[in-house]
Amino acid sequence: MDKDSLNNSEVELKFDASHLTLRTFQRLIKKLKTNDFLDCIASNLVEGWDDYYEQNGNIVRHRYDKFDYNQLTVKLLKDKSIIDRIEKNISIRYENPEDVSDFLELLGFKKSLKIYKTSDIYYFQEKSIIFSVVFYTIKCKGFADKQFIEIEVEKDDKIPIKNALEFLSEIKKPIMELFKLKEPINKSLYEIYTGKKYKLYNA
Repeated sequence: MDKDSLNNSEVELKFDASHLTLRTFQRLIKKLKTNDFLDCIASNLVEGWDDYYEQNGNIVRHRYDKFDYNQLTVKLLKDKSIIDRIEKNISIRYENPEDVSDFLELLGFKKSLKIYKTSDIYYFQEKSIIFSVVFYTIKCKGFADKQFIEIEVEKDDKIPIKNALEFLSEIKKPIMELFKLKEPINKSLYEIYTGKKYKLYNA
């Protein structure tokens, strides 16, 4: 597997947005959409569950909703940063979540985390790069509801990882100023809610 392909990677910045409400985010994102160099190409409001399964440090995420969205994801660290990680997604035919859980547990995985995620997603295009700005709320048993903002470059094997990272570096400051955000968080949701880290990719 080519770990330097954007198709095999997740390139993103994550911010604590607990000071924002969805309404405030929706009001402020319109200011980003009016910038001359950005073109908002779509928006989407989605919600559903993320179930995480772990076996000897290997983690599989099962993401699903009430309808027909059903995806398995594996992520691994390339280094100590979460800005650029290995990510492989596989969409599967819609199944009962309990069947997926049974299947993974028969393989030796144990469920280690369940969260409910509500996301307001805006997609933008800057030249050849398509990226999303997402405001989402996480509900997790035993924790207060928490809000985050993510900026993610969409997968495209024609775009070098280097270009994607440079673009994130460029867009970071205006996003932080617009939403009054502090420096990005260097933890994934799994790490925030379990205290465990993803494994390093060793090829």
